[in-house]
Amino acid sequence: MSATSNKFQQLQKYIIEKNINCYDYTRFRIDELIKNEEFTRVYRAVFKNKITVTLKSFENNELTINEVINELKLYHGVDIHPNIIRFNGVTRQEDPRIIPYMLIYEDVNGGTLRSYLHENSQYLSWNDMIKFSLQIANAVRYLHAKGIVNLGLHSENIFMHNKNIKLADYGLSNRLKEQAVKYQYLEFYKKSDVYTVGILMQEMYNNILFTENVVGPIDKYIKIYKDCLQNEPNGRPEIQLIVSNLKSLIVNCNQNISIHDLEIIHPQNSFIIQDPIIYNSITLQEVVMQLFNIEPDHTLESPTDLNNLLEIEPNNASILNNHGTALDRHYSIELSSQNDETFSSYQDNTNIHVNPFEITTLYPLYLPHTINSTISSQDYNNLENMRKEAREYFNQGKFLKALELYEEIIKNSHHSAEDQKSASTWDLSWNRCGLEKLNELIKALCKNTTLTSLNLHLNNLGSEGGKALADALCKNSTLTYLELGNNNLGSEGGKALTDALCKNSTLTSLELGDNNLGSEGGKALANALYKNATLTSLNLGFNNLGSEGGKALAIALCKNATLTSLNLQYNNLGLEEGKALANALCKNTTLTSLNLGSEGGKALTDILRKNATRTSLDLWENKLGSEGGKALANALCMNTTLTSLELWNNNLGSEGGKALANALCKNTALTFLNISFNKLGLEGVKALADALCKNTALTSLDLGFNNLGSEGGKALADALCKNTTLISLNLSFNNLGSEEGKTLANALCKNTTLTSLNLCQNNLGSEGGKALADALSKNTTLTSLNLWDNNIGSEGGKAFADALCMNIKLTSLDLRNNNLGPEVRKALEDTHCKNTNLTFLAFR
Repeated sequence: MSATSNKFQQLQKYIIEKNINCYDYTRFRIDELIKNEEFTRVYRAVFKNKITVTLKSFENNELTINEVINELKLYHGVDIHPNIIRFNGVTRQEDPRIIPYMLIYEDVNGGTLRSYLHENSQYLSWNDMIKFSLQIANAVRYLHAKGIVNLGLHSENIFMHNKNIKLADYGLSNRLKEQAVKYQYLEFYKKSDVYTVGILMQEMYNNILFTENVVGPIDKYIKIYKDCLQNEPNGRPEIQLIVSNLKSLIVNCNQNISIHDLEIIHPQNSFIIQDPIIYNSITLQEVVMQLFNIEPDHTLESPTDLNNLLEIEPNNASILNNHGTALDRHYSIELSSQNDETFSSYQDNTNIHVNPFEITTLYPLYLPHTINSTISSQDYNNLENMRKEAREYFNQGKFLKALELYEEIIKNSHHSAEDQKSASTWDLSWNRCGLEKLNELIKALCKNTTLTSLNLHLNNLGSEGGKALADALCKNSTLTYLELGNNNLGSEGGKALTDALCKNSTLTSLELGDNNLGSEGGKALANALYKNATLTSLNLGFNNLGSEGGKALAIALCKNATLTSLNLQYNNLGLEEGKALANALCKNTTLTSLNLGSEGGKALTDILRKNATRTSLDLWENKLGSEGGKALANALCMNTTLTSLELWNNNLGSEGGKALANALCKNTALTFLNISFNKLGLEGVKALADALCKNTALTSLDLGFNNLGSEGGKALADALCKNTTLISLNLSFNNLGSEEGKTLANALCKNTTLTSLNLCQNNLGSEGGKALADALSKNTTLTSLNLWDNNIGSEGGKAFADALCMNIKLTSLDLRNNNLGPEVRKALEDTHCKNTNLTFLAFR
């Protein structure tokens, strides 16, 4: 079987497993070709002569099938947000030149944001600018919450539909669960997206000629986008803060912006579709109208109207039936092709079910639950009714009744994984509970037998709410994770929770960041850590614990034997309290991750001198500075057990870098070191390069985002010629240049240990690309090379296509965003078909 056939089977399997709707191709009339690119075509089409959609086809080869699968994974499940282009499903056609499955998206009628601004600048108002800005920020926040970052947004891939924003074409983004995105870069990628939000806000401000008298608000709006455009990523606000600031700008300025402009509301007596990340509700009629661009005057008055409107390809029935899916007969989509021979054998026992009352999945028009084919129709209906009732109770804040129903559902042998999640994990963040519904939640917690994770972030519970929750925790015996960040619990609420921790024996993770606990709350929590034997993770950041709270926690850590992660960032601890905590860690043998920030971080170096058991230490973003870096380096000279050290974003500077280099010459235990985002400078890098020539233990080194420049690149290249232990090196975002690309290529010809090299965004150019391609024909160890965004051009790309014909070691090569041109892409595609070792090749 060919590689292309295998890939097509993977695509078909994914469509079936994810219950992606497949529509009859004969029901579409293609009206026009919108975009014609080398491997893809985009058409505007009409479904059933009434619904305008967009169809996207792909050339039929292995690489483009990969692209289809990736696009499905990216869009499927995140496009229920009203400001993200809607993915409707797929349709199958038989043209052998293109992949059989075409993707169906909603059509947009307003063009790109850029063209919309240019064509309508004199008609747009201040309200429009705020609305568009908020919609963009909300959509980005939603994608971040779904684990999708590095979006690469600009006004040409954001579209307008019915005067609302629609994000689209974020295909080069990273999905955290499926891409190897190191967590230390997560914040960078997010802040990169914040920067693009600022660019978009600025572009709107420069193009909208509003005439309203909003001088004060304009200054605030400008400040919001200028904060986003800070050169230092850490200086940019979180996306949620941007959303909050834009919303408060509307409130403070008393702008007459209708709630209809900001989010989709839910009218009375409507069918509801809800996504806990969006925290708003959409009527089923609105969903269908948005999915298929139905005119507003088209009303769906009954489930039959919906079924008449949406025809799903009959082949779905046979596919689902073969995979053990029992489908409810109560409400069926009236299939126009029921007389077709293909369908006739199934119509007696199989119908497609769409719940007319509520759709709670993230996926639009999701096919029904997959269940054991032996379940009777009555049992299935009973289970569905319980699910519906439980969701209704949950949405109404009747948590005890919802929990009781979920417990009954879980007892049913036919319950699904989604049922288990609904019963065990509740997200009530962003004021979806609040004090008014807290009593109901307390009742559920006291009786609960299934709930293990509860998120109450930002519910303004206050001290009284904290006390009530604490009382419930004393009685609860199932909860393992509790998020209470940003609830203004105060010292009294903190004290009450600590009493609960002394009695609770199941909670392992507690998030209490930004609650103004104060020194009294800190001392009480410290006391609880003496007695609690289950808690492994505790977040106390932004609580103003002060010196007294810090000292109390230090004493507690000397005796606590379970905590592995503690966040004490931004608590005004000071150097003395940092020293006390460091001393405690010398005696503590379980804590591996501690985040103090500010001066306290400097004292952590004592841990390495005195603690003889610790093998891993995470000092991520502790603001150690050069002095802290020197102290840490001094400790590393004496430590013989630590194997992994995280120092991302500590502003170590060249002096700190030199000190660490000196330590690496003496330390023989450390194998992993991350010192990215530390402004090491040329001197620091040269010292580290020299250390690599002498060190015989380090196997992984991350030097990303340090602006090493050409001289730093040359020094590291020389070191690679001599080093015999390093297997992974990250030099991304360092502006090395083409000459240093050549030097590194020469080093690769001599190095015999390196297996992974990341050189993304280094401006290597065509010459650097050709040199690295030539090195691949000689290097016998490198398996992964990342050259994303280096402008290597067609000549560099052609060199890589030739090199891949000879190289038999490389398994992963990223050449995206390099201006390769269509001929080179075709050459790379042909080479990939011949090279059987290369499992990942990206060049779009």
